[in-house]
Amino acid sequence: MVLCVFHILCMTTLVTLSLQSDFLKHALHAVLPWTMVYHFNTRAYATGCLVTLWRHCKDSGLTDVLGEHAVLESVLEFHQRNAKK
Repeated sequence: MVLCVFHILCMTTLVTLSLQSDFLKHALHAVLPWTMVYHFNTRAYATGCLVTLWRHCKDSGLTDVLGEHAVLESVLEFHQRNAKK
């Protein structure tokens, strides 16, 4: 459900890139702590949400968000490589 809410907000409500940029910066800050919690399901959903948000940033060309959170790209790539094993 979290993935759907972020997807709908990013695709329909936030039309301008500046609004999307602000929203996604706040969303990344809000979701990131949930990727490190004790419960596996919560961690898995938060990681999926983080991947979706990051992909949206890349697809939309939001370089300010990508630059501010550049370390996340290597973490997500590591996670995706290990998830395939």
